[in-house]
Amino acid sequence: MATSTKSRLLVGIWALTLLCGLFVSVKAWNSEAMPTLTEQWFIYNSDSQDRDDVENPQNYTLLNDEPVCAGSNQLCSIHAPTNTQEKPVLDPQLVNEIMDAIDNQTSTTAIKLKD
Repeated sequence: MATSTKSRLLVGIWALTLLCGLFVSVKAWNSEAMPTLTEQWFIYNSDSQDRDDVENPQNYTLLNDEPVCAGSNQLCSIHAPTNTQEKPVLDPQLVNEIMDAIDNQTSTTAIKLKD
């Protein structure tokens, strides 16, 4: 009877060790797979203020410095996370912020408008 209990205890310890090792491996893999995105300024290259064009990353060019944009009629530039192709990561929240800035004709800290 003591051997059976000892065997179950060893199997339990082995299983727990295996699960902990698996957890640590998955956690390390996830942290390597998701690099930290840096935020950069991008100039908007289209005259269109339509949502489809605003949310197209190909309509933006990476800038080295914060742009000078004056006015409140059209999108000029955005401050956004950069992907590996040096294009902005345009998540729904950022696109909504861009569209709100255009609709309200008001720049924000991340969205600059121009005339």
